[in-house]
Amino acid sequence: MELWRFGDYKYYTRLELLAGVFGIPTSKESIDGSEVNATFYKEKDLEKIKKYCQRDVEVTARIYMAMHPQLDELEIEIVPTEDSKKDHKE
Repeated sequence: MELWRFGDYKYYTRLELLAGVFGIPTSKESIDGSEVNATFYKEKDLEKIKKYCQRDVEVTARIYMAMHPQLDELEIEIVPTEDSKKDHKE
């Protein structure tokens, strides 16, 4: 995974960076990870946090599939939630 750091000193690589490398769209317009705490404690908006987490899981799965091309997409089922169906229509 060091290859994906692109010379950065951190121990992790941002999800948005990896998604961009593989051409996978992300939708981080509502909140990002640094705002989850405030969204929960100040806004009490669990729905917004849920959508944020669902998007991250979907993007992570797509990155994993891109990094493991031997996986046959026909063997993998991505089960859309009601929220993700709405997001993909927009």
